Amino acid sequence: METNCKYCGKLFTGRRTSARFCSSKCRQRYHRRRAGVIDVGVECSIATDALKNLMRALPQDIDENMIYLEKLNEQVLVFQLFLEHLSD
Repeated sequence: METNCKYCGKLFTGRRTSARFCSSKCRQRYHRRRAGVIDVGVECSIATDALKNLMRALPQDIDENMIYLEKLNEQVLVFQLFLEHLSD
């Protein structure tokens, strides 16, 4: 089953139906972010890549586009929270 990585947004096919991350690197970064350990350069790079991946994956069907746009919006909100966290 294809799904988007919970960290970077990349579309991937998991080995299990419950897979949430495209790689162990994304899984580790996701949990480090939740723990408050942040690497600014990595986070900015991942956020940029995530947005690019979601834009590339946009299907031609309008209904499917709405689902992808919602996911894109989630990524933007995560990035905004990250930037707010940096300014604190």
